[in-house]
Amino acid sequence: MAHAKTEFELKLVGASRDLAAASEHPFLDQLAVGPPSWERLVSTYYDSADQRLAAAGVSLRVRDEAGVRMVIVKQTPLGAGAVIRLETERATAGEDDDFRTGVGEIDAVIAAADDLAPIARTATDRWSRLIDCGGALIEFSAEFGSAENLIEKRSAPLEEIELELLKGPADGLFEIARRLISESGGRLRPALDTKLETALRGGRAPAPGKRGRPRLPPDASAADVFAVALQQASAQIIEASEAFAARRDSDAAR
Repeated sequence: MAHAKTEFELKLVGASRDLAAASEHPFLDQLAVGPPSWERLVSTYYDSADQRLAAAGVSLRVRDEAGVRMVIVKQTPLGAGAVIRLETERATAGEDDDFRTGVGEIDAVIAAADDLAPIARTATDRWSRLIDCGGALIEFSAEFGSAENLIEKRSAPLEEIELELLKGPADGLFEIARRLISESGGRLRPALDTKLETALRGGRAPAPGKRGRPRLPPDASAADVFAVALQQASAQIIEASEAFAARRDSDAAR
């Protein structure tokens, strides 16, 4: 049976040593709920030749978890940013190509893409721990591995921290991110790229540019439009910082 939820997470990136050190901060031990754990994750991403899933804001991956095959699909809702996505997952048996999620809208998009094929793969070692910050239950995870573009045969390191809100107020999520950035002396920074985007880029430096017209539902209010405009401005700042860090190019900050 498929399980669907709304995913709310923040992502931080930086040098390997800073990402590894983040999990050892004493304040995380004080907030920890239970012991940490390690797991090996290998995911293969699918799309059609004309990238129908990507155009619909959908990513589809099959992940091996200790011998269990999981079909995981994420969709960015209209008007939502990179931190909020609808996520569905379902355990399957064997190597069949049954990518159904049980969510009608997503299944219709997948069914329309009749030439789905592997486009990317990620393989990471993942350290994770549950923490409680002001009533917010958060999964803190640090992943280290690689991301590969299967079409272009290009690969790149995949190293990041993810903070996922499991329940409670979102304030706690932002507080943990702020503390981690502060404790690192600013060497950790927010990131927007998904694992799939990192894999498809295959080690090429990000190339920020003008963002297209925002995707908004027909009944969006003026407040919704303003919120998305602020969201896009923030995204451009983050993307520019990524390009600056990758290229050491002062023009990236313009």
